[in-house]
Amino acid sequence: VLFANSEFTKSLCESKFKNKNIQVIHPPICFEDKNILNSEKTNVIFSLGRIEKRKGFQFVVEAMEAMIKTIPNLKYYIAGAGPYEKRIKEIIEEKNLQDNVIMLGRVSEDEKDFYYRLCDFFIMPSFVVEEESSVEGFGIVFIEANMYGKYVITTQSGGIPDAVIPGVTGNFVETENSNSICAMLNKLYSQEFSYDSEKCIEWAKQMDISNIVNQYTNCIS
Repeated sequence: VLFANSEFTKSLCESKFKNKNIQVIHPPICFEDKNILNSEKTNVIFSLGRIEKRKGFQFVVEAMEAMIKTIPNLKYYIAGAGPYEKRIKEIIEEKNLQDNVIMLGRVSEDEKDFYYRLCDFFIMPSFVVEEESSVEGFGIVFIEANMYGKYVITTQSGGIPDAVIPGVTGNFVETENSNSICAMLNKLYSQEFSYDSEKCIEWAKQMDISNIVNQYTNCIS
């Protein structure tokens, strides 16, 4: 038996290996009840991850240029470190967004908890970087954000669709497209939009490590 972390990874394995007994079991989280209730908007969006090209953070920064024209106090916090930090900082400076886009660098578990709680929405619009053979295999951060009752914004790249229930726990934007991100943010911040944070939390709870271990056990027993 081969185990894959998403349907996307499973399809890659099927194309490379003769063994067709491939089971999809998603990566786990250690679920905790964060006692998060729906609250007033903070006008904060949040990203967490290794700062590399394929994460798509640069397109969120570009979208912020238009977003602050309608929500002037909107803040975008980016947590993490990596080889693409310099380019992200350059875009922030080029667009004079220093007051609205804040790069946090590496954060502690307590700081991560703080920003997950603070944000209205979590965003990571990943895309495939062909020349680097770089792709998102799943996206555990989306499940972490859901654990806090937060709706996520992402793309249908790689294995990400396995991590999101469209319209329930999050929604998709087009890859490498700041206009699509801007349109989605405007939709989410409109008075017409609402979502059930309890359903986000319930989805995350299904990914608790105890459930995932049971899935492995059932496959090999």
